[in-house]
Amino acid sequence: MRQWQKMQELESKKSEMEDAKANEEPREILARSRKRVRGTPDEDQDYRALDAGTIVQCPICQREFDAVAINAHLDRGCGTEDPGPPTMDHWLRASSPVTHSTEKRLTRPQYQLKTERDMRKLLEVRTNHY
Repeated sequence: MRQWQKMQELESKKSEMEDAKANEEPREILARSRKRVRGTPDEDQDYRALDAGTIVQCPICQREFDAVAINAHLDRGCGTEDPGPPTMDHWLRASSPVTHSTEKRLTRPQYQLKTERDMRKLLEVRTNHY
């Protein structure tokens, strides 16, 4: 049940953020202040309101951002502005041309699955070609 409530809270925060972006108005953001302790009064809230100008620190890179920009910063992966090193996939695509060859691809036979008779046939075929 708690997960359901948490999910609903997150969805409502997301819709608030989308509405604020559309209106371009400063708004309040809810930030977690502390965990709820068993036995605290019901009126004690888990969240405290932050206005758009409040400076908060990124929990990963320790850089400071205003309350509105921290979410976008975390969504981008908390990285620096310059892109990281290219991935292996990028290097492979850059070096090989995108041409589809019609040549038959060479396959290596699975010798352990062949019978002795099949092995002899393969040996004959290979010695006749060379």
